[in-house]
Amino acid sequence: MAGPQGSAGQAGAPGAQGPQGIQGIQGEPGPDKKLEVREEHGASVNVPAGGSAFARAPCAPDEVVTGGGIRIQDARNSINPTGAFSAEPNTQPNEWVHLYTNPGPNDVPIEAYAECAKLVDVP
Repeated sequence: MAGPQGSAGQAGAPGAQGPQGIQGIQGEPGPDKKLEVREEHGASVNVPAGGSAFARAPCAPDEVVTGGGIRIQDARNSINPTGAFSAEPNTQPNEWVHLYTNPGPNDVPIEAYAECAKLVDVP
């Protein structure tokens, strides 16, 4: 019959460092371009009460519009004007176009803005 188990002994000395492994294969190169986005503002357009007007914000020829909107300066109208907007990437890839309808009772100045994007070289 076996006797009771004894207590654990002290840890041994660390072993010698093993040999260096073989060189791994080279990874894929990193990207050579990055996306640069900036905001471009169009001219202010006055929309008469009861009328509609287009506000436009153009990007540079080498950029594409990725979004946009308008800023409304409307402190006088008691009814919130309505707006319908569109950016038409198939026909106008470099311009944000916003059609704004103003039910009044006062004129409203608006300004379109576009988010313009392009790929640029990574330094």
